[in-house]
Amino acid sequence: MNARIRYIQFFCFLFSCIAHAQTAWIDSARKVLSTQKEDTNKVWTLTSISAYYAFNDPDSGLLRGKQALALAEKLQYDKGIFWSIVSLDHSLFITGNYTLELDYAIRAYPIAKRLNDEYAIGWSNGMLCDSYLNLGDYNSAMPYIRTILKNMERYVPDELFSGYANMVPVYVGLHKYDSALICAKKGYELLKANPTLYNGNNLDSKYSKAQVYLFLGEAFEGKENYDSALLYGVTGFIFVLRTGKGGTLSPAMPWIAFKNMTDDDIKAIYAYLRTIPPAHHAVSNQKPFTHCAICDQDHGFGEKTNAKNPPV
Repeated sequence: MNARIRYIQFFCFLFSCIAHAQTAWIDSARKVLSTQKEDTNKVWTLTSISAYYAFNDPDSGLLRGKQALALAEKLQYDKGIFWSIVSLDHSLFITGNYTLELDYAIRAYPIAKRLNDEYAIGWSNGMLCDSYLNLGDYNSAMPYIRTILKNMERYVPDELFSGYANMVPVYVGLHKYDSALICAKKGYELLKANPTLYNGNNLDSKYSKAQVYLFLGEAFEGKENYDSALLYGVTGFIFVLRTGKGGTLSPAMPWIAFKNMTDDDIKAIYAYLRTIPPAHHAVSNQKPFTHCAICDQDHGFGEKTNAKNPPV
């Protein structure tokens, strides 16, 4: 389980594996939608379509999610309100609208409590953690990810390795590199204790190992142990380029063009990228799009950049 706590990504991935099955499902869902009454069944159809679109057409995902939310509110259907917000959250994450993502996450939390649904409450904590992480507010994210860890210990202990691994970027963001490395190593130990995942070669196994290795690399980098950072980081990097991070990357990321490269070539790209300093270039997917003097393009935060004095 990713810290993003996005099980619904797997739902979307199932429909992205085989093109004709993907098209058949969405065509069928649209036909069902066109004949449905304004009831709770339609809320679920709209929510499912919204989730389907989140990673390949997030604007359509937002549209259908808003329609689901409006109908659920009209019906005073709390369960539908909550899960329509979850579907909206995915599209907002992909479009980079983290501020609105947080607004919806805050709104969803008391609804989950009112539903008295542990699964929904877990999702709420995940959305809040995710939103604060995306906004760079690591202190606010911390109590939510700790709650997630406690829930994982209780309900899904086999996935606890993922919870510890995903503590790493929070501690790195807080410059607590010792804690980041402790969590990374704990995640690795828990993964090794699961021989099915650790020794397996299926997609779930590869995803789990890549997730742990990526964060191990990040933790070692924080401790300035660059040899270990490179060793573990490149393993996760290879998986991301080969599979699009298990099919969860936005189609805007051109991983398909690189997936058939040899391991040695991917390792060489990774090593080179690690030598390049971060670009001082403020970019956002959120509107309004304004002109940027650095890249000579129109994008969010374009007005905050200029070639003479780029932001740090």
